Parts: sequence; structure tokens; C-alpha cells
Amino acid sequence: MTRDEAQKLSEKLIKLSVYPECNISINETEQAYTRFANNGITTASFSRRRSVSISVTRDGQTGSYSVDELDDASLSDAVKKAEELATFAPANPERLTPLGPQEYPTVSDYDEFTATARSPQMIPHVKTIVDASVKQELVAAGLVERARQVRAIANKAGLFGYHESADSQLTTTIRMADG
Repeated sequence: MTRDEAQKLSEKLIKLSVYPECNISINETEQAYTRFANNGITTASFSRRRSVSISVTRDGQTGSYSVDELDDASLSDAVKKAEELATFAPANPERLTPLGPQEYPTVSDYDEFTATARSPQMIPHVKTIVDASVKQELVAAGLVERARQVRAIANKAGLFGYHESADSQLTTTIRMADG
């Protein structure tokens, strides 16, 4: 999810709420991995998870609801459920007023190659480990994975924050052939 897409989604949700305070939190994680054992690839996977949390407040009463379906009907229903839940909540005497617009520093935590890597980029690393293990009559097992994450926050007071990151790691265990 791009910054623009996250901002548009946040604005859409905020407009759906009739409550004076509405906070949005968007999380997206995309993960790919290749697992290997006994000197061979055993599993490869790709997954993408998205969720949106809506928190609304009126007269100190707050209701929150999370949803992972991002179609219009599901989002509208989620806002209504958060507002309904707020009617049951006691007023919070320690509630703080929401933050308005903020200036967030730019953090370089994203690499496009890492964020989009799939099996074709991961398998050569596995092959190097397995080939070295076989050559020395050893047995390798491990995992190479990467993740791309997007986090966004927004509220009716004008706050919007967005952060995109990418990370990868490789773990391996190499044993003698007899274990």
C-alpha cells in the first residue's frame, strides 16, 4: 500500500464516522520465504495481510473495531461497529485529546529489492549453502525470508503518519551427516 493509498483509505474511513474523534491505524505485511532442510528446499511461501483498526470517541466513550476486509461494505460496517461499541463503554477520565498534524522525520528503512524479493532471489542463497554443505558431506537446514511492512495512522484532528520498511534474514544450521 502506497502512502497515497493509505491516506485515501484513512480519509474515507474518517468521513464515514459521525463521531467527533476518529483514529485510524493501517497495517500491511507482505512476507516471502524459502525454507530448506536435508540439503533441499522444502517449502516456499508468499503471504500478504492487511488490517485496519478504527477507534472512535464521543463524550469520553471510546469504541474500537478491527477489520481485514477492505471493501466498502466491510469498512462501513467496521466504523458502525466501533461507534456502537463506544455507546457501551464508560467514559475515560484519563483520555487525552488527539494529536493534530505532526512533522515526522523521513527514515530510510526501505529497500525496493528487499521488499519485492521472491524465490528467484532467495534460491541462489540457499543453493550456495547447500552446495557447500554437500561438498563437505554435511547437512544444511534453514530459512531465508523477507518482509515488507506498511504502517499508517490518521485521525480527524489532521494527523497522518506513514512508514514503509523492508527487512530480510537468513538463518541456517549445518550438521554432520550423522546428526
